[in-house]
Amino acid sequence: MNILFLTQILPYPLDAGPKTRAYYVLRYLAEAGHQVTLLSFVRANDRPEYLAHLQDYCHALDTVPIRRSRRQDVADLMRSLPSNKPFLIGRDWIPAMATQVQHHLTQGNHPIDAVHADQLWMAPYALWARQVQDADRLSSPGKVRLVLDQHNAVFQIPRRLAEHERNPIKRSLLGLESARWPAMKSRSAGSSTRSFGSPRKIATQSRRSPP
Repeated sequence: MNILFLTQILPYPLDAGPKTRAYYVLRYLAEAGHQVTLLSFVRANDRPEYLAHLQDYCHALDTVPIRRSRRQDVADLMRSLPSNKPFLIGRDWIPAMATQVQHHLTQGNHPIDAVHADQLWMAPYALWARQVQDADRLSSPGKVRLVLDQHNAVFQIPRRLAEHERNPIKRSLLGLESARWPAMKSRSAGSSTRSFGSPRKIATQSRRSPP
C-alpha cells in the first residue's frame, strides 16, 4: 500500500512518548513492505540529521514549518469561540499543510491508498484528503482509507487543566475547550476507515493490509 503518514511533530529523535509511538508505527509499516510518505510539521529545533534518519524508512518525506506566537494563539482563540471547533484544532490548521496533502493526493506518481493521521491534531487533514479525492474522482480510481491513531488522549488535557485552574476565566475557557473535544473525536472516528489507540490493534490491522 501507498500510505500518506501525517504527524504533528517530527517522530525523531525518540525523546518523547508520542514521537516514539509514531516512529515505530512508521517503521513497522515500512518494514512490512508498504511505501510510506511522511508528511510532518517541523519546528526550528528539528535538525537535518533527524530527517536523514527518517528517510531510511520513507518512500518520500516532506515537511511543513509550524511557528507559534502568543499573538497568533490569541487570534486563533478568538476565532474558535463562536465555532464548535476546539482551539487546538483551529490553531494547528495550517494552509501549507493542507496544500501538501492535496499535492500528494492529486499530483503524486503513485496513488495514495491510505492516509494515516497520527493523533487527533492531524485528523482534519485526513478528512481534507477525503474531500480532495471526492472532488478528483476522475483521477482517483478508489476511495482512500482514513486511519486515525488516537494514541495520545489530547482531548483529556483541557479537562485535567480545568480541574486545577484557579483563574475563573481560564477555567471557563478550558471547560469550553474540553466540551468540544468529544464531538471532534466522534466526527473524526466516524469518518475514518479505521480508528484505534493500542499498539496491538495497529500491528493486527497492518498485517491484514497487503503491501
